[in-house]
Amino acid sequence: MAGSTALGINRFDGQGTMPIDMRAIIDAMYQTTGVLKGLDVTGTGGLAYAVGAGVAVCQRFSGDGKTLAPYHGGQTPQVDTGDPSASRVDAIWIIAHNQQEQGDSDNLVTVGVTQGTPSVNPQPPQIPAGALTLATYLMPAGATSTKSATMRSNHLEAIPTSGGLGLIGQAWDNTDHNGPGKPHVSHTGLNINIHVPMNRTVLLFYKCAISSAGGDKITTEYHTAFQLDGKDIPFSTDNHDAGGTWRTSYSMMPAVIPEGRHHLNIRSWLGNGSYPVFHASHGGEDAGWVGELFQIYDMGQARSVTIKG
Repeated sequence: MAGSTALGINRFDGQGTMPIDMRAIIDAMYQTTGVLKGLDVTGTGGLAYAVGAGVAVCQRFSGDGKTLAPYHGGQTPQVDTGDPSASRVDAIWIIAHNQQEQGDSDNLVTVGVTQGTPSVNPQPPQIPAGALTLATYLMPAGATSTKSATMRSNHLEAIPTSGGLGLIGQAWDNTDHNGPGKPHVSHTGLNINIHVPMNRTVLLFYKCAISSAGGDKITTEYHTAFQLDGKDIPFSTDNHDAGGTWRTSYSMMPAVIPEGRHHLNIRSWLGNGSYPVFHASHGGEDAGWVGELFQIYDMGQARSVTIKG
């Protein structure tokens, strides 16, 4: 097996850092391909899509490492006008060409677009191998420019190795409102949709400003649970007991979210007592009352852990 040279070592006597070494180093730095900065896609008054300047982490195939691909902004090739009777999905993508090793026509970072098949239920088309999807757009029937197209999905971010992404989802009811009034009847709300490219560990956080309806001598026993794809996350139930005075109550727990698209929400119900009242304020000395807030914080890649008892 041929030896490798570390990045940062000066080339000498025919030895130096090879492109595959550099791609392997970038591969170790980023868990996934995706966008690092910019590369926003928009429609135009013509039949091309505009792609903003930015940088992407690209990969031609598994085992080839990854590349850092800067793009200075521009437009894709033109697409066809909309089909007379059916809509289609266009996929806009970016690829890092490699003339010597992959047989490409040049070494340029290139953006392109692949048209889908018009249909009553249009699906995203297959993009070229080694390309990274920046966005998909729904091109309506009869459209004469991409400005008429609507975004269907946006790019995913490149995830640094062992790095967390911070806040990835939020639902907030910042109004004064009442909670469930009938005991032991479930309600769902504060809905969040997320897409994670691999199994991720997240922190689920719920906060409310709560009191009991009916005065100081009346109490409420209010319960919440975090839900993932319509099912309670085990051991996520919490109590938010309150009297007639406003108080802030919290609920939080870590959870593993599997790779893919998911729906999360809060399931709530009244245990006993009067119905809860939630308060939100937007100014003055009382501005700290939150109403109800649900947030999801990404903490990094989920790893297998064996606990010995």
